This record gives sequence, structure tokens and C-alpha cells, in this order.
Amino acid sequence: MQTRTTAEPLIRVERLKKYFPVRKGLFFQRARSFVHAVDDVSFEIRPGETFGLVGESGCGKTTTGKLLVKLLEPTDGRIWIRDLRQVSFVVQQDGLPLGAVGLRVDEEGKPVQVARVLSAPGANAEELDRHARRLLTRLAGRRGALGPVPTDVDVDGQRLSLTPLSQFRSQFRLQAVPAGDRERWERWLRQTQDLEYVDVARLSGPPLKAFRREVQMIFQDPYESLNPRMTIFDIVAEPLAVQKIGTITERELRVAEMLELVGLTPPESFLFRYPHELSGGQRQRVAIARAMIINPRFIVADEPTSMLDVSIRTGVMKLMMELQQEFGISYLYITHDLAVARYMCERIAVMYLGKIVEMGPTEEVIQNPLHPYTKALIDAVPVPDPTYKREPVELKGDVPSPLDPPPRCRFYDRCPIATERCAREDHPPLEDKGGGHYVACYEV
Repeated sequence: MQTRTTAEPLIRVERLKKYFPVRKGLFFQRARSFVHAVDDVSFEIRPGETFGLVGESGCGKTTTGKLLVKLLEPTDGRIWIRDLRQVSFVVQQDGLPLGAVGLRVDEEGKPVQVARVLSAPGANAEELDRHARRLLTRLAGRRGALGPVPTDVDVDGQRLSLTPLSQFRSQFRLQAVPAGDRERWERWLRQTQDLEYVDVARLSGPPLKAFRREVQMIFQDPYESLNPRMTIFDIVAEPLAVQKIGTITERELRVAEMLELVGLTPPESFLFRYPHELSGGQRQRVAIARAMIINPRFIVADEPTSMLDVSIRTGVMKLMMELQQEFGISYLYITHDLAVARYMCERIAVMYLGKIVEMGPTEEVIQNPLHPYTKALIDAVPVPDPTYKREPVELKGDVPSPLDPPPRCRFYDRCPIATERCAREDHPPLEDKGGGHYVACYEV
């Protein structure tokens, strides 16, 4: 698949960590050891993109997915999701930025609250806060939805210019700032990026419920992820009931439309059947319908075809791609199968023992692997050509324990090119080797 053009990411994961405590002896003793399931992981997912996490079992893929949908709480790090219920812009006066303002909007797009104010270096924070509240009153009085932010607004007799935040960030040039002030402005620009996102880990109450409408998950096992005591209608309609969307009649129509959309036709013959009456492929289509029913922006797909027969895997993957094209959904696609990742994903990240060791465009990573672990994964994929020869990658020993691992490279004990530097220094950071191809290895 071809990589889409660069856009502001929908999901930003920054230095994400998840440690599970291990208690020895009495239950009430303090944990002295931790399983490092996810350790310092960072990546971005763009709107409408399928981003793949690949690696062997136990490397932390599923834990990462559950963290992104808030089924688990992170030990450390940030998970940012782009906030579509907020309009953010930079307020300028006489060409000088006073700061950035975020306004919360309602279902109709009208601003209802000042979400956040971030004054520019050297600007008056109290004055910007007053401007933001006056702007809220002015813009809320407009007829219809807010739509594009007006270019110029009179506030308290002052002429202010409003520029959408993303547009300002793309046009602003640090080179035009005096050298002594560049560090402050660069720090401010980084802070403005967070203005358009919400931190998933800090959500609770009504904002968390709204987040559930934006994010869903398709689980690996269609035999365990569907309640055997509920009918197909109840299973697919449950998100609508939880979010209080529509009447009973409207939900019936919506569920029937979604079942037909995922290929369960005629839908009337499936509505009041139970999961045990369906095949594995049909169950997974029900799971996809349940995830899609509230039109989410982002879906974590945890190996959605690994439990299915080979003959129907392609049909489910095609269905997911068609739904993505129709609804503009972003996927985090978790798989251990590189062939599936190549078919589904535009970019992939290779995980090993809780760390991302290589990341980049799918074709680039598969055709030109740099990390020795990625090379070993690709070498393990069978080639349907008996005459094809490739150099084998020999790994040493077994996968080490994720329990309190040493700070050095996680792959050190098995790596065929490890050196003294790899043993002496901390785990290597991801470095861009060109074209967005990142690798975490000192010897590459």
C-alpha cells in the first residue's frame, strides 16, 4: 500500500510505558519486580492510515493496543488523540502573535467554552485570556456552526487577526526570530501542538464517554469476545445503547444496515441468532459491525484474522479496507504475520520485548530491513519458490525474560552483531536512517 501524504497525526504516542508488578510471597507485600510489557514506545498514526505493530508473541503488541483504547492505564508516557470538538487558532495583533486559543464546540459546531489559552513568549497572559473570553462571546453569537475561523475580529476596539493553529504552525519560521529568543519560541510551538489534542490517560467522566465514541477495538478471538447469552442484535446495538444513541426502532434499522454492510445478508436472518449459531468468519464480521456501529475515528484491530481459516481471512481484510475507505477510519493493526502487515499497513513498527526496534513505510522495512531482529522475522517467512536462496539469519539462545530487564539493548543476548558498546550503553534510541525509516541499533 502507498503511504499517504503527511498530515497532522490523529494519535500521538509519546514514551509510553506499562509495567506489571510481580509480587513474591505474601499478597500484601510491595512489588519488587516488574514485567516491562511496554517500555518507552513512541509513534504516530495519521488520519485514514493503517499502522501496523508486528512481532512475536509476548512482545507487547496487544498491551499497547489496550493502552490506546484505555482498557489499561499506562505506567508512564502520554497518549494524545486529536480533539475534533475544539477549534484552535493563534491570535495576532499587528502581525505579532499574542498566543494560541482553543474553543470547545458543541454538536452543532458552536463554541461553548474556552478550553485552553497559551500565551506567546513575551505576551500578556491576562490580556490574552480576556481576549479569548470576548472572542467566545462574539463567535458564539454567530448564526450556524462556527465553520472557518474569521480572519479579523474587533475585540474591545482592538483589531485582532485569527489564524488556524495548524496553518500558523506551517507558516511560522523560527529563522525570523532573534537567535536569543528561538529556544523560547520553539518550546511554545511544541506546547501549541498539544493544544489540539487530549491526553487519553487523564480522561474521566463525560469526556471519557465521548472518547469511547471515537475509539473502538476488534479483539483477536471472535469466540470469546462475543457474549454467548446475547443475540447478534443486542451485541451490535450495545454501543448505541451505552451512548444513548437513537430510539429502539432507529437502532434496529442501524444494526440491520451495519450487518448488511459487513456482508451478513439478509440481516433479518442474523438479528436474533446467537453467536454459537455462526461460523468463525461470521462472528468476526459481527465484531467488526459492533466496532463500526458508532462511527469511530480510530480502531485497534488485534490480530482480527488469526483465528480464522485461511480461506476467509482475505475477505475480512478486504472488508476492513473497504470500510476504511468509506468512513476514513484509522487502524492500529496488530499482527505477527508480516504478509498480512504488508497487505494491510502503510507503515509498520517492529516490537521486541516491549521496545520498538524498527519503524517505517511497510515496503521499505520489508525490502530493506536494517535491524537484525527484523531480518530474522523476514527470514522466517516461507517463500513459495524452491529455487529462491537467501542468507539465513542465525539468532542465539531464547527470548530473555521481560522481568526487570537490564537497561542495555533488549536484543543483545540474541544479536549476531552485538558489540561491547551494546552491552555497555542503554538501549539505543530510534534514529531516522532516511525516508522515515527508523531503527534502534548502534551497529546499523
